[in-house]
Amino acid sequence: MELVENSSVASHKQKATYSLVIHRSDKRLEVLNSQGGRLYEAPIGIGQGGLKQKQDMADLVTPTGEMTVDLILYKKSAYNQITSQNVQRFAQNPQFRPLVSQPQGLVQLFQNMSRLDFDGNGSPDKAYGDGYIGLTSETTITGPKMSTFASTPYWFSIALHGTPNPKNIGQANSGGCVHLAPDTLKQLIEQKWVQLGTAVKIVD
Repeated sequence: MELVENSSVASHKQKATYSLVIHRSDKRLEVLNSQGGRLYEAPIGIGQGGLKQKQDMADLVTPTGEMTVDLILYKKSAYNQITSQNVQRFAQNPQFRPLVSQPQGLVQLFQNMSRLDFDGNGSPDKAYGDGYIGLTSETTITGPKMSTFASTPYWFSIALHGTPNPKNIGQANSGGCVHLAPDTLKQLIEQKWVQLGTAVKIVD
């Protein structure tokens, strides 16, 4: 992980707009400042489906294209955010309404996700590590969003998120999401380089 620009300089850019570029082929993330200069870069993991065009959520491919952030869930709940569009969409469902319409609901949503046992071994996978940055797009597949697994409501989308296995960084082991190391996730969220509406471009 490399901080390309002095952090004290970055801290004065209160009105700066940041964007992310994710390179599938060399498994690398870049944070760009408002002038397009590279501020930070870090290794990542990608989907085990390889460098293909994404066809559906089951193909394990990390999609390419232009996306934006529409959900942030984090171990420090003060950073949790969800777009008003998502609230309006899912608050119509009585099962999902409590999870999207109040701050404590987002905390519960991330707790739900951390408890899921995807591999069926009887214990929580903690598959999302310390946080989850959901992505949406008008031009590529990013998932149904709010869904259920084993009757538990959770967020099912293409995302940038943590991983309980450090060996996933630099590898193609995910179900289609982008794996981030804990320090990378912390930088993106706590430096507020990623917020609702942040542009994320995934390229080869």
